[in-house]
Amino acid sequence: MRIAAGAVSACAMPPAHAQSAFVFTDVSAPSGLASFSHNPNALAVPGLLEWTMGGLGVADFNGDGWPDIFVPRGGVGTDRLFMNQGNGIFANEAAARGVAAANAGNGVACADFDGDRRRMS
Repeated sequence: MRIAAGAVSACAMPPAHAQSAFVFTDVSAPSGLASFSHNPNALAVPGLLEWTMGGLGVADFNGDGWPDIFVPRGGVGTDRLFMNQGNGIFANEAAARGVAAANAGNGVACADFDGDRRRMS
């Protein structure tokens, strides 16, 4: 499966009287979010179904007010933690933050359990 980071797009809403609804621009390359592969059973984990697809988690992991992105790679490479620099650029800080592991991860759940809106790490 090929995951494109096109989910990070610039979106402009035209005036109500305009005929077109939205304009999207792919900004994944200049933002630091590149396309990469995800294989849910690259490590040949017994019982892990081949059709299990990957997911990602978006949260403010460092408490700076900007959404960051964690992406498990499913075993085809190390997981990635894209930290939002606050200027439209993301930097992969997984190794520096100790989460650059190669495992059979396929999904992420993020929550602020105590509701304090502070860092999650």
